[in-house]
Amino acid sequence: MNRRRIAICFLVCSGLIASVVASRGYSQVDPGRYDVQADVVSDLATRLTWQRALPEGALTLALAIDYCSGLALAGRDDWRLPSLQEFQTIVDESRANPAINVDVFPGTPSVG
Repeated sequence: MNRRRIAICFLVCSGLIASVVASRGYSQVDPGRYDVQADVVSDLATRLTWQRALPEGALTLALAIDYCSGLALAGRDDWRLPSLQEFQTIVDESRANPAINVDVFPGTPSVG
């Protein structure tokens, strides 16, 4: 299976969560949707793989792109920053502040 690898840079993208909640992503919460490993989460609905941990400190867009391209997780080194449309797929409309499953993505900051 050829999975696209994506690094989630929450400190850059956390502000985007609030802006995309009104948009339709995968709003249905499915407990079997994610394959959670120590460092990564595979989304079985989209076939995207996300980093679970937060990078240290706030990142500009340029630093986030560099951070992701230099990342090595789960035996892979082809990570990249997700697009807004890809990021939108992990928004959980049944939650707020943060609008994401914090059991799957622990340490996600609240916005507001």
